[in-house]
Amino acid sequence: MNLGPLLKKTLIGMAILSLETAACAYTAADYTNAGLQFYAAKNYVQAVPYFTAALGMDPSDKKALQGRANSYYFSGKYQEALADYEKLLAVNPSGPVSQFVQALSAKIGSAAPAAAAGVSPSGPVSSGGAPAGVSLPQKPAGLGFRLVPALGLINLKDFTADSETGNKDAAVIRQSDSSYQYNSTLPTDYVMVGAEPVMRVGSSFEIGLPFTIMPVGTVSSTATDAAGDNYSASYALNAFSVGLTGRLLIGQGPVRIFVAAGGLLAPVGVNYTNLVSVGTSTITGTGNFSQTALGGQGQLGLDIHVGEPFVVSVFGGYQALTAEGFKGSITTSGNGPTATDQGQLGVFDSPNGEKIAFLKDGDPAPLHFRPLQVDLTGIMIGIHLAVFF
Repeated sequence: MNLGPLLKKTLIGMAILSLETAACAYTAADYTNAGLQFYAAKNYVQAVPYFTAALGMDPSDKKALQGRANSYYFSGKYQEALADYEKLLAVNPSGPVSQFVQALSAKIGSAAPAAAAGVSPSGPVSSGGAPAGVSLPQKPAGLGFRLVPALGLINLKDFTADSETGNKDAAVIRQSDSSYQYNSTLPTDYVMVGAEPVMRVGSSFEIGLPFTIMPVGTVSSTATDAAGDNYSASYALNAFSVGLTGRLLIGQGPVRIFVAAGGLLAPVGVNYTNLVSVGTSTITGTGNFSQTALGGQGQLGLDIHVGEPFVVSVFGGYQALTAEGFKGSITTSGNGPTATDQGQLGVFDSPNGEKIAFLKDGDPAPLHFRPLQVDLTGIMIGIHLAVFF
């Protein structure tokens, strides 16, 4: 299957839309909740920017003001903490907070001031006050599910060589029969669709179990002449992969870089059909062949948090996946009884280059015969659509 411009534009458009959505998806409450999560984890320095962002959008957010005051205090920025506590006291008079402000003000020059009169600076926001479902940083743990549509680029080397040899053979035949025509088509890209259960380990690492359907496409060739003789062959290629992937997230905030890598196990199938028609004689053949590929892939991209629990990602990557030694059977019918033969697909040397052929079990191999390779190695681009629970 050779993708047209429309599908490629759709993938690019979805990536751009994801970036645009991220720019306007957050509210003051989102930033406050994000700060509370860092506060609950005692990451006070990291909590401050989120509380500040919330106050920039909603200066009346008392929870954000209290959270920032506490974060400043516990990170040793007592002057900044005092300024926020005084603002909080002005809008929400409280005896305990008033006593703490007085004590902190009296000790503002000390290198390690203690809370006076047993007053704790926890205030209305406790260390366990982060609600479930915060929006900006990822949850420290949990399960999720990721849908992965992507575009894969490939170079089917053995099939490309067979096509080039077919064109050279045709040029030789046309020297004596100008009506002879040969055509071949090969896929150069394909759409893969994956589903990946995910387990989040900590705030910056995920383990995934990706399952991917890869309908690679069909390699086909035809040959005809003026006498009405014709030949056609096709190889429908498909694969299914399962893997284990580690994913590292870098940075904080609504947009985070990620690096992912892991191994793949992929059964690959080749469905073969051919037809040879000479005069009144027609012979057809069909066969199914399979092999399992071992490989891996790596990805680099951006996670874009569009509001918990949803994450949209754009990525580029590289997949290394090659299968060889396709064994199966071909059933031939036409002149005489139907016959089924076991064997394998391979490549052999002909005068004009390499050609693909079926080698029946027990038959001698042609010159320099080797097993056929289906090489799905290449660049990938795509998106992730994820939800976490």
